[in-house]
Amino acid sequence: MIYKSSYVFLAKIFSMLIAPYFKFFNFFRKKYDLQSIDVKTILVTEYHRIGDVIIIAPILKSIKSTSIGAKVKFSKKIFFFIFFT
Repeated sequence: MIYKSSYVFLAKIFSMLIAPYFKFFNFFRKKYDLQSIDVKTILVTEYHRIGDVIIIAPILKSIKSTSIGAKVKFSKKIFFFIFFT
């Protein structure tokens, strides 16, 4: 078992308690048109293993192909940055 059942139970209770507030405040959030935003840099943070980078590599390629001229920057582990660019 990965997580203790008591932690999962408390997380579900906490999630049920904050869900109405989250939905209410999210209703008034500003909407962005992603097609009109000019992306210059894509920052990737908090990846821990090479599998994380392999999983998000197609997504990064897709984002980079739609935003021409964007640079992909990794905040940690320079080896992966050199390996995947």
